[in-house]
Amino acid sequence: MNTTTYELQDVRMLAEPGTQSPAALILSYPAVIVPTEAIVLRTASSMYKVNEGQCIVLRHAEECMSMITANRTEFAPVYAVIFQSYVLSERTDTCLLYRISHENIPAHGAVMEFSRHSFALLMSLMAQLRRASWSRNASRLDLMLDELLSSVFRSKAGEFTFMSHNDAIKDAVIYVNQHFDTSISRSFMAQMTGFNQSYFSSLFHKETGWSFAEYLTRIRIEEAKRRLLSTSDNLNDIAYKTGFADGSYLGKAFRKVVGLTPSAFRQRRGTTRIIGMQFLGALLAVGIKPLATTAEVLRSSLLLLEDLEGIVEIDELHIAEQLKPLAPDFILIPSYYYQYPDLLKALERVAPVVTLEWGKMDKLDEVRVIGSLFGRTMEAERWITRLQQKALAARQAIRQCIGAHETVALYEQWHDQRWLIPYDSVRSAFNLYQLLELTPPLRVQEEVLDQAKHLFIQEQDLMNYAADHMFFIVPCANTEAFEGKMISHGVWLQLRNEHQCHFYVLQLEEFWMDEGVSLEKQMDVLVNLLTSGQWIQQ
Repeated sequence: MNTTTYELQDVRMLAEPGTQSPAALILSYPAVIVPTEAIVLRTASSMYKVNEGQCIVLRHAEECMSMITANRTEFAPVYAVIFQSYVLSERTDTCLLYRISHENIPAHGAVMEFSRHSFALLMSLMAQLRRASWSRNASRLDLMLDELLSSVFRSKAGEFTFMSHNDAIKDAVIYVNQHFDTSISRSFMAQMTGFNQSYFSSLFHKETGWSFAEYLTRIRIEEAKRRLLSTSDNLNDIAYKTGFADGSYLGKAFRKVVGLTPSAFRQRRGTTRIIGMQFLGALLAVGIKPLATTAEVLRSSLLLLEDLEGIVEIDELHIAEQLKPLAPDFILIPSYYYQYPDLLKALERVAPVVTLEWGKMDKLDEVRVIGSLFGRTMEAERWITRLQQKALAARQAIRQCIGAHETVALYEQWHDQRWLIPYDSVRSAFNLYQLLELTPPLRVQEEVLDQAKHLFIQEQDLMNYAADHMFFIVPCANTEAFEGKMISHGVWLQLRNEHQCHFYVLQLEEFWMDEGVSLEKQMDVLVNLLTSGQWIQQ
């Protein structure tokens, strides 16, 4: 039985778009404050910076609390979730007695991650509260609150270390990632960034969580891991290609970091005992069902739930205890985990870690790489061939339903009211433009696809990037409210009435991950909507 329970007191917008800064902070406690752009909370004795994608936990009031914007004169939306926390204090055969307790709430002033999934839960909670009376819906609201707070409190307060706060250190990280196979010294990097060696070392550690020497060694070993798994190169050859003096030196450094000799690591190549901290769809594409993944990744992979039935769902607060009994041979992670040194090292205590970049590779190459790493090259090529044949049949079906000159585009709603027009590397844009070979609007072609980068626009600018068929990815499980908005006012009416655009709404949790089998299932969704005429009707 869960010994902690939460009761919703209120959830509301503290600052609406355009609210002037500063603004007094008047509310009950405890509370979680969620800005959509960076803000600063000021009190008589403290100051807290909260960035976009973060939240702050407030257990109690402080004297003279106020909010100011970090970069503008007006606020973007700021939300507050106000609640009470109880713990079980007594249990009998006939009753359970709870008392108010804040011991399981993160410390006052803790700044924590607030993920896209958490924001979707917040929006769902607010929508549910608007639709029904509190008295009839109290238990439902408290369950939604519990899910929201659980998703937030699992994140690590104070450990969200971005490598890009300082431009010089960001440049240093990029240089190491691109030139790890050459001779790189601390003195050279200090000179390149314009610092003395001592200051460079301390700043690098402050910004990344790693010492410079340790980071350089680990990046070299990550490449050595990939070469050990995907090639038959001998150890000396791998050493020369990864910046080590020779195979002996590589072997010593490898064993210190990985806990295995290079040969013992290579012998695990054909295993299927793999934990996927991401890339679930790509693993499934090569015939590997992962042993476990995180709760957030699983909730962001809804189209895969049937394929992933029975895998272990983990949270990152107790990662070692949950993963060790599974006895994995490898843990596959995205390379951005290097921004979380403590988490990465906790994973390494469970099993050897293999990293891949996420959201940058060609989607078919991503499956090929995973196939080569885990001895599934033939399985990868068979899946790719089947997907390409499926795409060919889909293109033929689509041509029967939409005109040759009609355009198609994909847009994702962000929590700061902007819209993302994604490049091929994320959100199934690869499906639209590469596999299905659909035609984008001219400005999407020139400003997104030709530039190979994502583009953010304001809602009113959708007119300038409009397509005949517009797919909107929105961060909420219930898309009815969004569909109602599209029918009722503003730019949406103009798009529909003047430009005769067809609208299709997609759920973020189905389109957040688009690797391997996820990409294939997303193609089915897109093709079905286009060929069945299931656009949003007035």
